[in-house]
Amino acid sequence: MKQIIKSEINVSEADDCLVDVFGNMSLDSSPNTALFLNQKFEVCEELYNSPNSNVYLVSIPSGISLSEKIPDCYKGNLGAVKVVNGSTFCYLLDKEYQILKSLDHPNIVKPLDYKSSDAKDSLSASYMCVPFYKNGELYELVKTREGLGEIDSMKIFCQIISAIEYLHEQNIVHRDIKLENILLDDFMAAQLIDFGFSYKLDTDLERDSGKIISECIENQLCGTLSYMAPELIESMGKNDIELSFTDNSDYYVNKIEKLKATDIYALGVALFTMVVGVPPFGSATKNDPNFRNFLLSMKHSTASRFWSRHPKAKILLEKGELSSEFMSLIEDMLNPNIEKRIRINSILNHSWIQRG
Repeated sequence: MKQIIKSEINVSEADDCLVDVFGNMSLDSSPNTALFLNQKFEVCEELYNSPNSNVYLVSIPSGISLSEKIPDCYKGNLGAVKVVNGSTFCYLLDKEYQILKSLDHPNIVKPLDYKSSDAKDSLSASYMCVPFYKNGELYELVKTREGLGEIDSMKIFCQIISAIEYLHEQNIVHRDIKLENILLDDFMAAQLIDFGFSYKLDTDLERDSGKIISECIENQLCGTLSYMAPELIESMGKNDIELSFTDNSDYYVNKIEKLKATDIYALGVALFTMVVGVPPFGSATKNDPNFRNFLLSMKHSTASRFWSRHPKAKILLEKGELSSEFMSLIEDMLNPNIEKRIRINSILNHSWIQRG
């Protein structure tokens, strides 16, 4: 499989890593996308563009007929339409839509409309419309305020962890959790978006077919480098830290938990960044000095080494703005040993969450 490295500016200015599961496919261009959308929506402006996708701010007409049954409050308001071109990206958008339309959680974005690509259609594009959230990305709020502190972060984090608990209960892993993929609605409530890399682990189907997890998913690498768990980076052959995940019970169940654990790690990075204002590490590799300090702290049970040497965290620590409960939760969520990494139910019962 071919790896595509896509440059992206985010908290750590790290790269997005994903695998093109279709191999070396050509991608179609669609210069008439805006004209195509105008047949159904009123296109206000282009919010984002890349060679393979565009996002448009649109006005949703009051009398519009949408593919999803939605509350009337969405009609007559603004929406965001993502348009993708080419077989690979149309496939990923369709997968995202199929997962999203099966979900019902107050902190997970709801699809309003969807159109798949049609071989008979000269446009050869797919689109999905979701509500437009004017308060934007959580990343921008954290960046502007240089960190939200524990109290404000806890309110948002509890909403996010509720959404991830809901996903994991249905054996769905998100696989690209980051502050840029959390939007804030009109009431400043979190909305988890971008399910393009998510995957539903259908236990019964996989067992019946004699598979564990399809090779496509087992070997697919995706996400943002600064949010990637060390075991994912190790699978790229770029890590030399000692990791373990002992299959001491049912193999398939452990594989599911292994993938869910990567979501937990990314959540830990997100929470740290929300509170402190910068990520804990640039990447979970020994080449990163902050991660190296974290490893030594975990190995020798001297957590203070990491917190007292992290450039931003040590300042907050000296000011008394980081609680022992918060630091304990972060250490549990970022534990490089998958077996010891905290699970969702334990996060919900953690003293830092309970005190809120």
